[in-house]
Amino acid sequence: VGAASDHAAAAPAAAAGALDLCGRTSLLELVEVARGATVAIGNDTGPMHIAAAAGRRSVVLFSGNSDPSLCAPRGDVRILRRDTLRDLSVAEVADAVRAGFPAARGGAR
Repeated sequence: VGAASDHAAAAPAAAAGALDLCGRTSLLELVEVARGATVAIGNDTGPMHIAAAAGRRSVVLFSGNSDPSLCAPRGDVRILRRDTLRDLSVAEVADAVRAGFPAARGGAR
């Protein structure tokens, strides 16, 4: 999810099988996408707030540039924070999904 200009940033995830919706969703469509998700994973952006507000379990990634105690989405949310997001491994995110949301152990989408 993102602007059309975000396609390059989404390419590695798309190559691994994720659906690239950059530039393809309105805000209302984004709510519907979020409602269909088992777990939402992303950095501290508007779409993660939408996913949490839509009732989705969420793992939200924060860098040292923002404070989750001030601006984290509310709801069934797990927070992972590092000084830079590059310091956060895919394995740590996957572990947070599995540990925080046991029903997602069969695979998050």
